[in-house]
Amino acid sequence: MRTLLLSTILIAHLASAQCDNGRYSSFIFSDYQVTSNIVYGNNQTYLGVSEDLTMDIYQPVGDIASDRALIMMAHGGSFLTGSKTGPDVVGFCINMAKMGYVVASINYRLGFPITNMQAGATAAVMRGTQDMKAAIRYFRKNVAENGNQYGIDPNQIYAGGVSAGGFIALHLAYLDQESELPSFLDMNATGVQGGLEGQSGNPGYSSDVKAIVNICGAIGDTAWIQPGDEPACHFHGTNDNT
Repeated sequence: MRTLLLSTILIAHLASAQCDNGRYSSFIFSDYQVTSNIVYGNNQTYLGVSEDLTMDIYQPVGDIASDRALIMMAHGGSFLTGSKTGPDVVGFCINMAKMGYVVASINYRLGFPITNMQAGATAAVMRGTQDMKAAIRYFRKNVAENGNQYGIDPNQIYAGGVSAGGFIALHLAYLDQESELPSFLDMNATGVQGGLEGQSGNPGYSSDVKAIVNICGAIGDTAWIQPGDEPACHFHGTNDNT
């Protein structure tokens, strides 16, 4: 039900995409394929260790379209655990691929020092957001320079996530001014440099998205959400006590 509702909401923003024959609203493909461990960037962890950033790309089997909507997904795990192959995202990716989307499940940099929870956790959100932006730029770079290997429409890119991944989607969309950065966040700290866009890879391309999907995430300050910003689809559950 959640997948069908989400697809109905996203389809409203797909004005220039091919939505006929049930694409984006029904399971029109019976199978999917996954291209695993695509490296979309590299950056330093909070410990100063260089880390390759990878993602898995889900596509419907037998699809001949070359201008498909793309959904970027980020897993949960409190910025300490989780992965792109976690059960919180895989089922979603499979279902959306069967509806005709291309879906990318990303790994992002995890971990933060617990000696200063506020600053450490905020920096972890920033690192994850920078990584998601690099992954989005990867696809636009692929369209421009590598023949659009994944058959996406660069004007129809959406971002979503579960729990910590929801934090990433929300901050990607709405933390869009340097002046909004919390004063206690050191943007010169290891792995956080590069401003809002970061240094995780694929510079020179836009990281903008059409809309976001927030599943059990939260944002640092609702004042960052302004009229005209990207629309959002939010899911929360009454059994979630966090």
